[in-house]
Amino acid sequence: MGNEWRVDSIDRKRFNCPCKNGYYEKVTTTMSDDYLRTDEEIKYSMECESCKILYTYRSFYGWILKSDNQKLEQQEQLINNELKSPKEYILGKYKDQMVNFLNNKPRTQWYKKWRDVCHYTNTIQTFRKYTNSIEDFLINYGNFYGYRCILEWMGIEDPIVEEEYKIKIDELRDVKRDILNSIEKKAFR
Repeated sequence: MGNEWRVDSIDRKRFNCPCKNGYYEKVTTTMSDDYLRTDEEIKYSMECESCKILYTYRSFYGWILKSDNQKLEQQEQLINNELKSPKEYILGKYKDQMVNFLNNKPRTQWYKKWRDVCHYTNTIQTFRKYTNSIEDFLINYGNFYGYRCILEWMGIEDPIVEEEYKIKIDELRDVKRDILNSIEKKAFR
């Protein structure tokens, strides 16, 4: 007998849209499976034609202006692009040192640092599986803040990393934070 998910209920609710001339709909689908697990899926759809042109739904914030969403996506892209240069620089200069250093550290100690600094969410077992090759892990799963943590742990202070890359990335993140604060104030829930 295979595991099958089935729909237990579908709940539809209508709410006034931002212009108050129409509505948006929230559809909550509740499901369960043969092993008594449950899941819930929530979808939002704007049914007002004039608001559909202006708004998009973004988790956590609600209905936000499409222009604000575009600004946020552009800023996130700038940050992602800016994070590529320090990754190339750090791996090019320190990869072998980091691999040697991490080879001599217990995985649990390394995992805790990676989890706390990089917001790594996988379990220790998954982490161990991915760190069979430390070099591959650094290349495929590493990020700027994780690399900085490892360099700090190794006692290495690189002025290019701290003064050039970190400052630029922090400035971009400050702009993103301002955009998010603006979105939060204007969002329609």
